[in-house]
Amino acid sequence: MASVTASNSISNSVSLTPGGVGVTQAMNSAALKKQTSAQDATAYSASQQLITSAWNVVFAVIMVSWVFGWSGGKDLVKSSYEQAKVRSEELREKRRAGRSARHAAT
Repeated sequence: MASVTASNSISNSVSLTPGGVGVTQAMNSAALKKQTSAQDATAYSASQQLITSAWNVVFAVIMVSWVFGWSGGKDLVKSSYEQAKVRSEELREKRRAGRSARHAAT
């Protein structure tokens, strides 16, 4: 089990995808190759990741509801989402302006 913990830690530090999807399964398959088949190791790893992610979502909803109240948590998420959309649009405009400046210079 220590090898799985180590492979999860390593895969999370070098992953390019959210949650290390794919990298974690490959690392766990390698770590468990002497104990079980690659198919079973991958199924274990995917299940572990799914259960952990589901728990994290449930825990986050409970904590936000407890700290801010249900309507306060809903308002917090809604305002954060709106701010993220505004920031995303600002970054998109900045990229467009940068491309336009580069094209005008050439």
